[in-house]
Amino acid sequence: MSQQTQPSDAAIDNLAKAMETSKYNAGRLIMTESAYFSSEAQKDAYNKLGVEQFEILATLDDITSELCQSLDGKVFPMSEYQAGVTAPPFHPWCRTTTVPYFDDDFGERAAREPETEKTYYVSGNMKYPEWRENFVEKDLTQKHSGDIMLNRDINSTGSVNMTDTIKSQIQLPIEREHSGKGVPSAIIHSDTGLTNRQQTLLNQLPEYDSRVTVPKNSVSMRDLSALTAETGVEYAMFTKGQERLIIRGNEVSVNVSTEFAEKLSRDSYRWSGHTHPGIEMYSLQSSEGDMNILKLFNQKKSVIYNSTGNHLLFWKEE
Repeated sequence: MSQQTQPSDAAIDNLAKAMETSKYNAGRLIMTESAYFSSEAQKDAYNKLGVEQFEILATLDDITSELCQSLDGKVFPMSEYQAGVTAPPFHPWCRTTTVPYFDDDFGERAAREPETEKTYYVSGNMKYPEWRENFVEKDLTQKHSGDIMLNRDINSTGSVNMTDTIKSQIQLPIEREHSGKGVPSAIIHSDTGLTNRQQTLLNQLPEYDSRVTVPKNSVSMRDLSALTAETGVEYAMFTKGQERLIIRGNEVSVNVSTEFAEKLSRDSYRWSGHTHPGIEMYSLQSSEGDMNILKLFNQKKSVIYNSTGNHLLFWKEE
């Protein structure tokens, strides 16, 4: 993915003087034109890599334009790629970008907490409207009415109760922002531990070769990375429709035989990815066994996460 860079103050000053306009207007023009050329370069890169479809990826924060909010997650064929029309920039100061689109789902996307601007992660298939509803509007509701709701719960039951749905929607940003819980690198370096949701998943995978099927939006590859940071063993994820199969391995492998992989493939599962214990970049290298399983699923690629949350795609050998 090509990266947009901030224009230098000198470039803005020079353009402002040459065009006899304000620095704001000059900066806006430079940034928007830079975004256009970046988008065109991205188009060329996609074509060279043989990408067939691309997806619009807006920024998950509270200053994204309504236009980009509505376009987030839209998928177009490369034949329709046109900067300013089906690809960014869609307006001045546009921060939206694109990513190659594949049927596989590799985990998460970054979001920014509106007040603190801290980054956290949500499911990769979550789009802007769903993010805003779950992490912005409900967070505001929680802030304004939470004390009343909790007092009523305490008075009527003697304890505070929140539904699992609300817990899953708010615990990710809250726990990660304030404690580092659930963040693989923080678990490794500071022993912050798992989130409640991740711990619930781990409880369902108590030993080697434990297997559990869960809703797709309840777990991501970054969650499995956190589990690897906590336990030091591998985990594998397979996805079909709106469900995911998670398998616990040991320190060096996950028990996925040729026969079992072929059965999962016949049942329309995709290999979303797996984890390798370790903090160095070499822990992300694929093994011969990984490549063999990839071939059995007839996939072009999958992903490996290590114990710190770093990840690397690996591709089928042609």
